[in-house]
Amino acid sequence: TVAYTEWLSKETGKRYRLPTEAEWEYAARGRTETSWSFGTDVDRLGDYAWYRKNSGGQTQNVGQKQPNPWGLYDVHGNVYEWIQDCWHKNYDGAPKDSSAWDEKNCARRVIRGGSWISGPGGVRSANRSGGLPDDRNYHLGFRLARDI
Repeated sequence: TVAYTEWLSKETGKRYRLPTEAEWEYAARGRTETSWSFGTDVDRLGDYAWYRKNSGGQTQNVGQKQPNPWGLYDVHGNVYEWIQDCWHKNYDGAPKDSSAWDEKNCARRVIRGGSWISGPGGVRSANRSGGLPDDRNYHLGFRLARDI
């Protein structure tokens, strides 16, 4: 993903990067404070997310479900999304300015959003996990941020 962001930035003349964890959650929530960007009704989850119950056991094309309040698709489920931040169990000591909590040698990086293998709790706006930086899997992907 880092090589791709560098290539895309060079090709377009605009800076692309992985979002920070704070940026990802802010964007995914769409100014909400509920379990999911659309509210708390788990019965509506299938309208917004590909998850264990409706995915057919595979990644789906983006944009087939309803977007969040800011028009972002698939922030809940489909594929976990790599984040710039290093994995920490909690936010004790995290940057207060929304910048990435980055270290020279991250043993693990944050992944957010849940995936098609997740249950409803795994695709909540606040759900987070960590993965080895060189992990490659059929339920991992990424979403890019562009500096403006």
